This record gives sequence, structure tokens and C-alpha cells, in this order.
Amino acid sequence: PPRSRGWTRPEHPPFRRLVRLLFSHANVTYAVEEAARFAEELRTLAAGRPGVEVLGPLVPGVARVRGRYRWSVLVRSADDPTDLLRDLDTLPPGWAIDVDPFTLD
Repeated sequence: PPRSRGWTRPEHPPFRRLVRLLFSHANVTYAVEEAARFAEELRTLAAGRPGVEVLGPLVPGVARVRGRYRWSVLVRSADDPTDLLRDLDTLPPGWAIDVDPFTLD
């Protein structure tokens, strides 16, 4: 049931909005470094925004797909968390965005 998975908690959708940014790369060291770098960049952008949280980098449930190592950064907010991403000039190569993801794998 959904309650046992924690989805009825107020820090998860639909009570709060969530964006998952997923990075993948063949080199595990580069993947982790890029995820940490981008998470820190997002934290800097979020610093002046109350209620916006940047979590990560996190290892997804499926950490490697087709020889590529994956790392996630989550942006959580009561409002639209994609507003934070609009402040970026561009999304760095290798990153994918999932707004209000169904799963975090």
C-alpha cells in the first residue's frame, strides 16, 4: 500500500513538488564528481529561496545501466521546483530531468 512506501508523507508529491535530475556516465569517478558539482551549484541557487531543498547526490536504486553509472540530485519544493532550474544558463550535458517522478530508480 502507498502508506507503507511513505508516499503519504508531506515531504513527497502530491504535497510537495519534486524534480529528479539524473546524470549517467561510463566513468564512475567522473559521474560522482559531476553529480556533486551540480548539486552544489543548485544549492547555491537555492540559498535565497525559502522552502527549496536540494538533496544529493544520491545513488538511484538502479545504479548502473548499460555500463553507465547513474547519480541523482533531487530538488524539492512546495511551489514549482523547476523555477530553480530556470536560473541555469543551460542544463549540463548528460543530465536528464524528471518532474514529479513516479519512481526514484
